[in-house]
Amino acid sequence: KRPDGVGTEDEGQRVLGVEASARGLVMRVTLLGAGFIVGPNGASIHQIEAVTGARVYSFNRAADAHVARVTRQFHIDGPP
Repeated sequence: KRPDGVGTEDEGQRVLGVEASARGLVMRVTLLGAGFIVGPNGASIHQIEAVTGARVYSFNRAADAHVARVTRQFHIDGPP
């Protein structure tokens, strides 16, 4: 659970970037937007993994020179 007030800023919630990696894709998303990707109790992630055979994992990423707030970074690894 994120701390109160984190990820609920009055700014657009969206995918901030997608890049190809050696094993799949890396996607950076605002925290509130990440909740829609994950789904209730991880249901959307579980479905993506079951249907595609990909492995999805994520972690919070601190603000940096490109994005001025905490975001969620997803790694989607699997066959093309």
